[in-house]
Amino acid sequence: MSVVIITGGSSGIGESILKAISHYKPEMRFFNLSRSSVEINLKNLTHIPCDLSDSAELTAALGVLKDGLKTVPQGKILLINNAGYGLYGLVPQMDKAGLLGMLDLNNRAMVQLTLELLPQMIERGGGIINVSSIAAYVPTPTLAVYGATKAFVLSWGMALREELKAQGINVLTVCPGPTATKFFSRAGFEKSPLPPVIGRTPDFVAKRALNAAAKNRALITTGWTNKLLRWVCAVVPRELGVPISFGVLKFVRLRSLKK
Repeated sequence: MSVVIITGGSSGIGESILKAISHYKPEMRFFNLSRSSVEINLKNLTHIPCDLSDSAELTAALGVLKDGLKTVPQGKILLINNAGYGLYGLVPQMDKAGLLGMLDLNNRAMVQLTLELLPQMIERGGGIINVSSIAAYVPTPTLAVYGATKAFVLSWGMALREELKAQGINVLTVCPGPTATKFFSRAGFEKSPLPPVIGRTPDFVAKRALNAAAKNRALITTGWTNKLLRWVCAVVPRELGVPISFGVLKFVRLRSLKK
């Protein structure tokens, strides 16, 4: 790899991925697309300010990115579709703009960016890491739109992997569980409502994601509790799993409000 392109690299899992890669490969070129700039010191980093949920802004940012790629020596491209957010609540009571913005950021921006960069990736070689969620495995009432967007990421990533095998491009889908990022504050929680045995750090997720990418894995669920949950979701019928999911998420919210 000679260049890393990441969305949402200014915090959370994205920031941890940048730190991990730059520790071992500081000579690589890095491009970050997000509204906020990256605070870690990377001399080979180009930050392209962009509201990824705005198609016009993303199109303009892609022009800057493609010009920047012309200055990078030939080598493989690693694209990391990491940016995303979630909102907690019952759909009829939620802000429509926020829900639609979630679709734009979590799904449309990922597809648009990937489609625009695929020709160069096929020519130069490379890989793709898409950050999904454990919420992709079962519908999530109170996180209904978020869970649906992450199910899209999972389905898209697994299908795209098969299509790009012949071109030698590996596509990895990462499904973290609850992680200590800004997700919970954006979703409406004052702090993470989950105990440490369930929650994980961004560094933990980043390390395992990069190890899985190096091994040409198709899918990874980080953390043993999340792997167990993935197995349960696979064997329990959805007609039963969805009400259970609803009950658990309502309990988690209630528990956080009592703290």
